[in-house]
Amino acid sequence: MTTHLLLNETSLANTVWNLEEARWSNRSTDDPAVGAALSWVAGRIGMPGAYQGVLALPTESDISEHLGAPTGDTTGLGTGGVLHVLGEEAVHALLLWDHQAGWDSERTLGIIENRFRWKAVNDGAERLGHFCCLRCSVARWRALALGKPKGWEDSIADGLKMLAGQKVKENGRWERYPFYYTLLTLSEIPMDEVHTERARVAVAADRALSRLNREDQVTRFRRRALEWAVS
Repeated sequence: MTTHLLLNETSLANTVWNLEEARWSNRSTDDPAVGAALSWVAGRIGMPGAYQGVLALPTESDISEHLGAPTGDTTGLGTGGVLHVLGEEAVHALLLWDHQAGWDSERTLGIIENRFRWKAVNDGAERLGHFCCLRCSVARWRALALGKPKGWEDSIADGLKMLAGQKVKENGRWERYPFYYTLLTLSEIPMDEVHTERARVAVAADRALSRLNREDQVTRFRRRALEWAVS
């Protein structure tokens, strides 16, 4: 981080991504800036207007800018998508720092596991690893893999089966999943199946890594994902 400040009260997205980078840099929970940012994020859990009244509420700026994943490849999200993806990102940030104050982590994770499942219109079947769209599904895996509520293994295993069923395009990337965000999420899932998916897109990841030449926040998250993919 180039500054000690982490909290940006105009953006939930910016705050949670600053917190994640601070974690990479081994900053401590004793750091007042870390504590202030975590408390602010926790205070947005379950606010009026939050996704299904459960997740963290993004700011108006987040919604107007259609912000989603820190890797920048969930562009085009509507309001519902921003509410869900950033809501999950906030949960991920709090879990990453093991911040329990100001929110009920057990209840929130239980709802993420049990409520956010996709039901197919044609057969009504629940898909444990899915939620409405692929971008939102990946955000859900990211929270589940870190929080590990009861049943998380089944949900993520089901999601990975769906990912495995996706074709890889001519450019070497999954056909419908956000490339960088999915890789970032897979890097945090402690399951053997992720390595099969990593191998499927490793050539594309290596190619993308060789082209990264910027130092903005999105690029740093992409680099982290790609370096795991080619490791």
